Amino acid sequence: MGSPIRADLRSDFFTALKKMGLEHAPLILDGSPMGVSDEVVHQLYDLSNMVIAVDSGLELANRACVAPDVVVGDMDSVDRSLLDEYVKANVPTIQVSPVKDQTDLELALSYAKSRMFGRVFVTNFRGGRIDHELASVGIMGKCGLCVVAVDDACAMLYMDAVSEYGFTPNTARLARLGMKPGDEYSVIAFDGPARLTQTGVDYPQKHGDVD
Repeated sequence: MGSPIRADLRSDFFTALKKMGLEHAPLILDGSPMGVSDEVVHQLYDLSNMVIAVDSGLELANRACVAPDVVVGDMDSVDRSLLDEYVKANVPTIQVSPVKDQTDLELALSYAKSRMFGRVFVTNFRGGRIDHELASVGIMGKCGLCVVAVDDACAMLYMDAVSEYGFTPNTARLARLGMKPGDEYSVIAFDGPARLTQTGVDYPQKHGDVD
Protein backbone atom coordinates (compact mmCIF):
# COMPACT_ATOMS: atom_id res chain seq x y z
CA MET A 1 0.00 0.00 0.00
CA GLY A 2 2.87 2.40 0.65
CA SER A 3 3.36 4.91 3.41
CA PRO A 4 0.72 7.61 3.79
CA ILE A 5 1.57 11.01 2.36
CA ARG A 6 2.50 13.49 5.08
CA ALA A 7 -0.46 15.72 5.87
CA ASP A 8 1.57 18.91 5.25
CA LEU A 9 2.76 17.73 1.83
CA ARG A 10 -0.73 16.75 0.73
CA SER A 11 -2.04 20.12 1.91
CA ASP A 12 0.72 21.90 -0.04
CA PHE A 13 -0.12 19.78 -3.09
CA PHE A 14 -3.76 20.86 -3.07
CA THR A 15 -2.78 24.49 -2.48
CA ALA A 16 -0.44 24.30 -5.48
CA LEU A 17 -3.20 22.85 -7.65
CA LYS A 18 -5.33 25.90 -6.88
CA LYS A 19 -2.46 28.25 -7.74
CA MET A 20 -1.97 26.44 -11.04
CA GLY A 21 -5.64 26.83 -11.87
CA LEU A 22 -6.27 23.08 -11.75
CA GLU A 23 -9.71 23.42 -10.26
CA HIS A 24 -13.28 23.06 -11.48
CA ALA A 25 -12.81 19.59 -12.92
CA PRO A 26 -14.75 16.33 -12.59
CA LEU A 27 -13.85 14.06 -9.69
CA ILE A 28 -13.73 10.39 -10.67
CA LEU A 29 -14.21 8.00 -7.76
CA ASP A 30 -12.81 4.72 -9.04
CA GLY A 31 -13.81 1.34 -7.60
CA SER A 32 -10.59 -0.06 -6.13
CA PRO A 33 -11.14 -2.48 -3.24
CA MET A 34 -8.28 -0.78 -1.35
CA GLY A 35 -10.36 2.29 -0.65
CA VAL A 36 -9.27 5.82 0.22
CA SER A 37 -9.89 8.09 3.18
CA ASP A 38 -12.82 10.48 3.34
CA GLU A 39 -10.27 13.28 3.86
CA VAL A 40 -8.80 12.81 0.38
CA VAL A 41 -12.27 12.55 -1.17
CA HIS A 42 -13.39 15.78 0.49
CA GLN A 43 -10.21 17.66 -0.49
CA LEU A 44 -10.70 16.68 -4.11
CA TYR A 45 -14.43 17.32 -3.96
CA ASP A 46 -13.78 20.89 -2.83
CA LEU A 47 -11.81 21.44 -6.08
CA SER A 48 -14.28 19.69 -8.37
CA ASN A 49 -17.42 20.68 -10.21
CA MET A 50 -18.81 17.21 -10.92
CA VAL A 51 -18.60 13.72 -9.42
CA ILE A 52 -18.39 10.56 -11.53
CA ALA A 53 -18.74 7.36 -9.49
CA VAL A 54 -17.21 4.31 -11.16
CA ASP A 55 -18.98 1.05 -10.29
CA SER A 56 -18.23 0.37 -6.59
CA GLY A 57 -16.82 3.88 -6.35
CA LEU A 58 -20.48 4.66 -5.64
CA GLU A 59 -20.01 3.03 -2.23
CA LEU A 60 -17.09 5.39 -1.55
CA ALA A 61 -19.21 8.37 -2.55
CA ASN A 62 -22.03 7.22 -0.28
CA ARG A 63 -19.69 6.66 2.68
CA ALA A 64 -18.05 10.07 2.24
CA CYS A 65 -21.45 11.78 1.79
CA VAL A 66 -20.51 13.03 -1.67
CA ALA A 67 -23.41 13.10 -4.14
CA PRO A 68 -22.50 11.63 -7.55
CA ASP A 69 -23.73 13.33 -10.71
CA VAL A 70 -23.46 10.11 -12.72
CA VAL A 71 -22.58 6.46 -12.11
CA VAL A 72 -20.57 4.68 -14.81
CA GLY A 73 -19.44 1.07 -15.28
CA ASP A 74 -20.48 -2.53 -15.73
CA MET A 75 -21.76 -2.60 -12.13
CA ASP A 76 -20.24 -5.99 -11.39
CA SER A 77 -18.90 -5.01 -7.97
CA VAL A 78 -21.17 -2.29 -6.60
CA ASP A 79 -23.74 -3.10 -3.93
CA ARG A 80 -26.91 -3.57 -6.00
CA SER A 81 -29.26 -2.33 -3.31
CA LEU A 82 -27.22 0.87 -3.00
CA LEU A 83 -27.20 1.32 -6.77
CA ASP A 84 -30.97 0.84 -6.86
CA GLU A 85 -31.36 3.63 -4.27
CA TYR A 86 -29.46 6.08 -6.49
CA VAL A 87 -31.35 4.97 -9.59
CA LYS A 88 -34.62 5.60 -7.77
CA ALA A 89 -33.26 9.04 -6.82
CA ASN A 90 -32.86 9.72 -10.57
CA VAL A 91 -29.06 9.80 -10.54
CA PRO A 92 -28.02 9.14 -14.16
CA THR A 93 -26.51 5.69 -14.62
CA ILE A 94 -24.48 4.50 -17.60
CA GLN A 95 -24.31 0.71 -17.34
CA VAL A 96 -22.39 -1.32 -19.91
CA SER A 97 -21.84 -5.01 -20.47
CA PRO A 98 -19.01 -6.58 -18.44
CA VAL A 99 -17.82 -8.05 -21.76
CA LYS A 100 -16.03 -4.99 -23.10
CA ASP A 101 -12.68 -3.70 -24.37
CA GLN A 102 -12.45 -0.73 -21.98
CA THR A 103 -12.05 -0.69 -18.22
CA ASP A 104 -14.61 1.17 -16.15
CA LEU A 105 -12.01 3.89 -15.48
CA GLU A 106 -11.52 4.33 -19.23
CA LEU A 107 -15.27 4.73 -19.63
CA ALA A 108 -15.32 7.43 -16.94
CA LEU A 109 -12.41 9.29 -18.57
CA SER A 110 -14.14 9.06 -21.95
CA TYR A 111 -17.33 10.42 -20.40
CA ALA A 112 -15.41 13.41 -19.02
CA LYS A 113 -13.86 14.05 -22.45
CA SER A 114 -17.29 13.82 -24.09
CA ARG A 115 -18.43 16.62 -21.77
CA MET A 116 -15.52 18.72 -23.08
CA PHE A 117 -13.47 18.68 -19.87
CA GLY A 118 -9.71 18.98 -20.32
CA ARG A 119 -8.71 17.76 -16.87
CA VAL A 120 -10.00 15.43 -14.16
CA PHE A 121 -9.30 14.36 -10.60
CA VAL A 122 -9.10 10.63 -9.89
CA THR A 123 -8.95 8.80 -6.59
CA ASN A 124 -9.33 5.22 -5.31
CA PHE A 125 -7.48 3.88 -8.36
CA ARG A 126 -4.84 1.67 -6.67
CA GLY A 127 -4.97 -1.74 -5.05
CA GLY A 128 -6.59 -5.05 -5.81
CA ARG A 129 -5.12 -6.96 -8.73
CA ILE A 130 -1.70 -5.73 -9.87
CA ASP A 131 -2.71 -5.91 -13.55
CA HIS A 132 -5.67 -3.64 -12.83
CA GLU A 133 -3.46 -1.15 -11.00
CA LEU A 134 -0.84 -1.06 -13.76
CA ALA A 135 -3.59 -0.68 -16.36
CA SER A 136 -5.08 2.27 -14.46
CA VAL A 137 -1.73 4.07 -14.25
CA GLY A 138 -1.16 3.59 -17.98
CA ILE A 139 -4.70 4.56 -18.94
CA MET A 140 -4.47 7.86 -17.07
CA GLY A 141 -1.13 8.56 -18.72
CA LYS A 142 -2.47 8.10 -22.24
CA CYS A 143 -6.04 9.38 -22.02
CA GLY A 144 -5.25 12.82 -23.44
CA LEU A 145 -6.42 14.68 -20.32
CA CYS A 146 -4.61 16.47 -17.56
CA VAL A 147 -5.13 13.99 -14.72
CA VAL A 148 -4.56 14.67 -11.02
CA ALA A 149 -4.57 11.27 -9.29
CA VAL A 150 -4.41 11.25 -5.49
CA ASP A 151 -4.95 8.71 -2.73
CA ASP A 152 -3.64 8.25 0.80
CA ALA A 153 -0.19 7.06 -0.30
CA CYS A 154 0.62 8.90 -3.54
CA ALA A 155 -0.13 11.93 -5.67
CA MET A 156 0.39 11.95 -9.43
CA LEU A 157 0.03 14.72 -11.97
CA TYR A 158 -0.31 13.72 -15.61
CA MET A 159 0.23 16.55 -18.11
CA ASP A 160 -0.60 16.00 -21.76
CA ALA A 161 2.15 17.31 -24.06
CA VAL A 162 -0.38 19.34 -26.04
CA SER A 163 -2.67 20.90 -23.51
CA GLU A 164 -4.58 23.96 -22.41
CA TYR A 165 -1.50 25.07 -20.49
CA GLY A 166 0.38 26.10 -23.62
CA PHE A 167 2.78 23.15 -23.74
CA THR A 168 4.15 22.23 -27.14
CA PRO A 169 4.68 18.68 -28.45
CA ASN A 170 7.45 16.77 -26.67
CA THR A 171 8.04 19.52 -24.10
CA ALA A 172 6.70 19.91 -20.59
CA ARG A 173 7.24 21.97 -17.47
CA LEU A 174 7.57 20.52 -14.01
CA ALA A 175 4.87 22.17 -11.97
CA ARG A 176 5.55 23.75 -8.61
CA LEU A 177 3.75 21.38 -6.28
CA GLY A 178 4.67 22.75 -2.90
CA MET A 179 7.45 20.24 -2.39
CA LYS A 180 10.07 20.67 0.31
CA PRO A 181 13.76 19.66 0.48
CA GLY A 182 13.96 15.89 0.92
CA ASP A 183 10.63 15.13 -0.76
CA GLU A 184 10.79 12.58 -3.57
CA TYR A 185 9.06 12.44 -6.93
CA SER A 186 9.34 10.64 -10.26
CA VAL A 187 8.88 11.81 -13.84
CA ILE A 188 7.65 9.21 -16.35
CA ALA A 189 7.06 9.73 -20.08
CA PHE A 190 3.94 8.05 -21.43
CA ASP A 191 3.27 7.46 -25.10
CA GLY A 192 6.66 8.50 -26.46
CA PRO A 193 9.66 10.61 -25.40
CA ALA A 194 9.27 13.93 -23.62
CA ARG A 195 11.57 16.84 -22.88
CA LEU A 196 12.10 17.84 -19.26
CA THR A 197 13.54 20.88 -17.54
CA GLN A 198 13.85 20.70 -13.76
CA THR A 199 15.76 22.86 -11.30
CA GLY A 200 16.27 22.91 -7.55
CA VAL A 201 16.73 19.12 -7.44
CA ASP A 202 19.64 16.71 -7.02
CA TYR A 203 19.77 15.98 -10.73
CA PRO A 204 18.82 19.15 -12.62
CA GLN A 205 18.06 18.99 -16.33
CA LYS A 206 17.57 21.51 -19.09
CA HIS A 207 15.61 20.21 -22.04
CA GLY A 208 16.59 16.65 -21.11
CA ASP A 209 15.05 13.69 -22.91
CA VAL A 210 12.80 11.35 -20.92
CA ASP A 211 11.90 8.09 -22.66
